[in-house]
Amino acid sequence: MRIDGLDVADPSATQTAFDFGGLATGGLSRVEVLRGSQSALYGSEAVAGVIDIRSFRPTDPGVSGAASIETGSNSTWSGNLSSGLLTDRAELAFTVTRTITDGISSAASGTERDSFASTFATLYGAFDLTETLRLGASALSSDTVLDFDSFGAAGPEDSFETTRGNLRGGRVFAEFTTGAVEHTLSLSRTTIERRTPVQKPSDIGYYEGRQTGISYLGGADLSGQIRLAFGAERTKEELVAGAGQPGSNESDALFGELRYAVTPELDLSLALRHDDPSDFDGRTTGRLAAAWRITDATILRGAAGTGFRLPSIYERFGGYASEDLQPETSRSYELGVERLFGEEGSLQLTLFDSTIADRIGFDANETSCGSGFGCYAQVDGDTRSRGVELSGRVAVAEGWALFGNYTYTDAKTTDQGVETRSVRVPRHDLVLGLDARLTARLTGTLTVQHVADVMDTVVTYGAPDEPLDDYTLANAALSYAVSDSADAYLRIENLFDEDYQTVRGYGQPGRSVFAGLRARF
Repeated sequence: MRIDGLDVADPSATQTAFDFGGLATGGLSRVEVLRGSQSALYGSEAVAGVIDIRSFRPTDPGVSGAASIETGSNSTWSGNLSSGLLTDRAELAFTVTRTITDGISSAASGTERDSFASTFATLYGAFDLTETLRLGASALSSDTVLDFDSFGAAGPEDSFETTRGNLRGGRVFAEFTTGAVEHTLSLSRTTIERRTPVQKPSDIGYYEGRQTGISYLGGADLSGQIRLAFGAERTKEELVAGAGQPGSNESDALFGELRYAVTPELDLSLALRHDDPSDFDGRTTGRLAAAWRITDATILRGAAGTGFRLPSIYERFGGYASEDLQPETSRSYELGVERLFGEEGSLQLTLFDSTIADRIGFDANETSCGSGFGCYAQVDGDTRSRGVELSGRVAVAEGWALFGNYTYTDAKTTDQGVETRSVRVPRHDLVLGLDARLTARLTGTLTVQHVADVMDTVVTYGAPDEPLDDYTLANAALSYAVSDSADAYLRIENLFDEDYQTVRGYGQPGRSVFAGLRARF
């Protein structure tokens, strides 16, 4: 997970991952999702994919920006302000978002509300010192306060607990050109702190993780058909404080990517990367991709890649750690076809298949760490996720369009012929929607989502997994153009007040209504 070039995964978490709960969607200009093994480009943590986010950037010369304010159910308030300056030589942008809500009880059986508050801010600047040298920096800050309910003997229950999180990150970079080669040097650092009162305010659980990285990226056009990118990086993840003992993961890497336009209709790309972790053997990963434009309206795409994931610092040094853990490895394949119909119509079909070997999981029967409650261990057998995704959009009338997406996923672990379903992975996920221009100023959107056949763990210790109830959600939104640069909107989530769970024992909001204003300047 990257925001403005910063790796924001939390090294102090059980697995090195990003907590999306504190991320505000206001002030984001681009979200890119790369599916499948991406370790050849992004390293260890990209075993199953990468999410890359860019904050607000000005697109027009001079000063520009956007602002919004929203209120709604459960005493929810949120606001966003983004602004920037763009000149011939300089670019400056900042965004700040604040969200507060009384929330609902996170325990499905609970009655007390679990509130949430978040402040998220980014700052970006770059300046062309000369025609061939550009200097820049970015920074981000996130502060969250979240009430939560712990897991008791009968499952999640009201427990009146609070956790506070702080994320601070910064990156400086220099972009310069020598001859035909473009270079980027960057230095980045993030610090994440989490404080969790367990029983009373004086009983504090404190976690702190840090990431530091230095990287070089080069690129050159070898011809009109061939583009070469290459680079090197050094990263260090640290568990400064938390359960267990402090520890770190360090790694050096070399990587390269070759893009070749074989013909105007056929593009190929090949990426290779070698990582040399300080405490494990070196790993080489790769990715091969192709895109073939069969006609102007039909594109065939395919990709195959390998990846790996180092054991997280918590898995190695935490209270349930194992010294015998080795990296996970993965391989993934993807084949898709896209068909365009006129200016608005499209249909995409994608087949995907990903397998993880030596997956690291929590084994309640493992005793090597001496916790008495289980330990981290390599999962026997292969964990495989395969399926098909179908999405499309079609115009049905002037200003009216239908869209939809269906994903079938078969995710399971196979060990000596015995198959076990992966938990919390829907086998069927269907979304259907309608976009409509009702008048010259009024637009609307209606979506319906149906999720079916999901397995999850149960409260009873060591008992087999059981299915969650299927559910169907409907959401509706209206937007009215007050002027050329301002809109008022109304949004209703869970329109029919569906009672559902995505994790056993934890509740989800019922019908929720929100109204807001947004403007551009």
